[in-house]
Amino acid sequence: MEPIRHLLFLSIVGLVKLIFLLYEILGSELAKLKQDLISKATLPEHYISTGEAVNAEGATKSKDRNKVVKSLWTAGQWVLDAETNIGTNVVAEIINKQMGGQFNGH
Repeated sequence: MEPIRHLLFLSIVGLVKLIFLLYEILGSELAKLKQDLISKATLPEHYISTGEAVNAEGATKSKDRNKVVKSLWTAGQWVLDAETNIGTNVVAEIINKQMGGQFNGH
């Protein structure tokens, strides 16, 4: 294999490994968020939002980027507020980057 092709191959392999690691990190953050949401839910819409966060967590396991983003977008502001309260902004960053920063306060 030519040196340039070899370097390109190694770069692609490294990028794929990084993407899989990021899904693991996001899944872990969503698992923490899910527990917080479950403990704070009081209204029917809270439970619906929690369900969407659970869907997003599941989508990280199958590496389904579109489903992760769609589920988090559907989950709404209550989930983002809860996430901020537990001290992580991973979910907010994903939504704001994908949806053009339409959520307030993040």
